[in-house]
Amino acid sequence: MLYPALAQIAILFATGYLVFAAVWRKKNAVNLALILGVFFLGLLELGTLLQLSGVHGNILLRRIANVGVAGLAPSWFLFSIIFARQNARARISSWRKDVFYVLCLFPLIAAALPAQLLSMAIPQNEPMLITPVTLAWNGALVAAFILILVQLESILANSTHAARWHIKYVLVGSGVIAATQVLLISQTILGKDIDPSLLAIRPATTIIAITLFVFTHVRRDDSVSIYISPRLAYKSLVLFSVGLYLMLLALFHGRQASPLGFMSPSLFIVVVFLGGILLLVVLLSERASRTIRGFIQTHFYTDRYDYRQEWMKFTARISLCKNSADLHHAILFSYCDTFGLVGATLLLPSRGRDAFQDASRIEMDPLECAVPADASLPALLLEERSPMDADALEKRGGDELAELIARHRLSGALPLLSGENLAGIILLGPAIAAGDVFTKEDIDLMTALASQSHTALQNLQLAEELSQAKELEVFGKISASLTHDLKNHVQSLGLILANAKNYIHDPEFQEDMLDSLSTVHSKMIRLIETLRQVPRRSYLELAPHSLKELAHEVRRTLPGANIRIHGQDVAAMADRGELAKVLTNLLLNAVEASKDNGQPPIEVGVTTENGKAVIRVQDQGCGMDQEFIARHLFKPFSSTKGTGLGIGLYQCREIVANHGGRLEVASTPGAGSTFSVHLPLAKLPEAEPKSDIPARTTQ
Repeated sequence: MLYPALAQIAILFATGYLVFAAVWRKKNAVNLALILGVFFLGLLELGTLLQLSGVHGNILLRRIANVGVAGLAPSWFLFSIIFARQNARARISSWRKDVFYVLCLFPLIAAALPAQLLSMAIPQNEPMLITPVTLAWNGALVAAFILILVQLESILANSTHAARWHIKYVLVGSGVIAATQVLLISQTILGKDIDPSLLAIRPATTIIAITLFVFTHVRRDDSVSIYISPRLAYKSLVLFSVGLYLMLLALFHGRQASPLGFMSPSLFIVVVFLGGILLLVVLLSERASRTIRGFIQTHFYTDRYDYRQEWMKFTARISLCKNSADLHHAILFSYCDTFGLVGATLLLPSRGRDAFQDASRIEMDPLECAVPADASLPALLLEERSPMDADALEKRGGDELAELIARHRLSGALPLLSGENLAGIILLGPAIAAGDVFTKEDIDLMTALASQSHTALQNLQLAEELSQAKELEVFGKISASLTHDLKNHVQSLGLILANAKNYIHDPEFQEDMLDSLSTVHSKMIRLIETLRQVPRRSYLELAPHSLKELAHEVRRTLPGANIRIHGQDVAAMADRGELAKVLTNLLLNAVEASKDNGQPPIEVGVTTENGKAVIRVQDQGCGMDQEFIARHLFKPFSSTKGTGLGIGLYQCREIVANHGGRLEVASTPGAGSTFSVHLPLAKLPEAEPKSDIPARTTQ
């Protein structure tokens, strides 16, 4: 049999650890609990080993083994509630203290009661008596060790990576000791003898656990502090309840008869199974969850909330919101979830700020009407500047406010403050758990979340206003650009009308006028199409185009202007319509700048420079100084003309830049200006030489 050899080694390990811990370890509560736990392990193995060896005094040996297993419960429970916990002694709840005091009675009970009633059924030993006392005793031991496992798991679950590296081996060693006891004692509860192979597990786990303890003490510092979250404590309580229920189910399934004489075993199992479903429903109930969490936080923790966790959870929720509706819902949901409320309503100021309107709500009836800004509710919240419960509001708010509270079953209200002003109100619906009242910690957390809520609402409002401003700015630029193009077309029509008075009977002028009117008409149609497609992004339709031919086409839309076109027949990769806008604008600006000098000729030259196609527009007008060129020339909505929009040259430069080119200017005050458009050079499919067409001049 393997057990005797392993038991002897386990006893030697336990003795050696006790000497090591007594001499070299610090004298504190954690190490004392660990020493007691190892001592009772050794005592248990010693009593069991002597029984199997046939040593005289079997009853005494069984009592020693009983005391050993009973002593494991309080010692390891004490270790599990103080090991690696922040302010362990100060944070031990009254409930844990009561459990510890009860467990301390277990060794006394084991020493006092007959050994046959309590000890496990060990092979080669007389059988154990199965009585209600035996079942209750072993069931209590299993429950205690399950609770120890839950406590150890909560430490591991709450530890950070760095802290876990220091304590994980101690937790693993402690956990396998408790789990082994659950495994072996549960066999006794089922009325079975312990399998010899299972009995050998206990000293083996003892050897492994003590080895892990020594390794941690020598190689790693286990003096870390971990804060246990109430939320995880609730999860651990749920796991404990489910584990205890499954243990009871296995217990009654393993026995031959129902503990209730009037019910058959099969029917009893069905009833217990249905009870498990009911337990699951209760544990998943929000009302039960709030009640249990409140009990845990009240009796097990000095602080009701983990503020860091609540703040991070709230921030994560509102950071995912992309519009005001989502943000309103996230804020209300956070209050309902955190404080256990059925619903909530958010009131925000109306446009005239003379009332607070229902902006969003969760599981609440809509308000019959807006709350006036001078009503008692806003006045009280602005005066108090903190959340108020329903009782305080009723006492100070009068009948009107009392009626509002009763109609909507409000549990309170809180203000969203912006400096000295009230930026909003959150109406808190009824509590999920009846009888819940707001504590000081609730008020503090509500106030903190209210401040964050107002900041989020304000940021979203500013973002929406900025977005609208940008949309208006873009629309303004587009409309100004289209208006500028329309102004150019109207100016072309004005030149045609001005010259028609003198040349209307000239057949050549009539032909030019019809061509010009047709061209202007086509451009205005394209302008209307552009306006219809404003929401869609426009793309350049690039193709090789002759700059000289394009210059002649634009000149024909300006009859009467003194324009001379010369140079090479050069092609550029361009969007014909967009480049025509550029030339039209440059020529109209040249005509405008030259009209005070008797309209001298405007020179349009086409050439190539450095692998680029270049078209220049040169006038002999008033010119510009360098300061004006640097500060104003290409600035949008900056114009020196009394009726100008100031976007013409800005638009020209943007169009040329979109073509991958550049627009340059050279100017001298009183001597005129030259604008040069540099574009990617292209090759026409078929070269068609063009002769210069004389420009018409006005008399």
